[in-house]
Amino acid sequence: MNKNVKLNLDLIKNEVQKIRDLKPRIHMIPNIVTATLCADALSAVGARPIMAMYAEELEDVIQQADGFVANLGQPNEDKIKSVHRGIIGANERDI
Repeated sequence: MNKNVKLNLDLIKNEVQKIRDLKPRIHMIPNIVTATLCADALSAVGARPIMAMYAEELEDVIQQADGFVANLGQPNEDKIKSVHRGIIGANERDI
């Protein structure tokens, strides 16, 4: 195996192990088409996904999160409002 490939695989393995050890709660506002795949991918590496989508619940949910991810695919007025609140909350908590 190429030395660079081996090094990269070791780095990835170490980072995934860090995620598994931390078990971070990640709040994600996904593209609804890929929500299941996103949740499965987060779970596969040891994170705990939250997929709250409504602006009214964002303040409470973001207080419980260790990270925030937003996908702006298929935007609509409600999703933009939720993402905006999520970004504000994530910035306030420095996550």
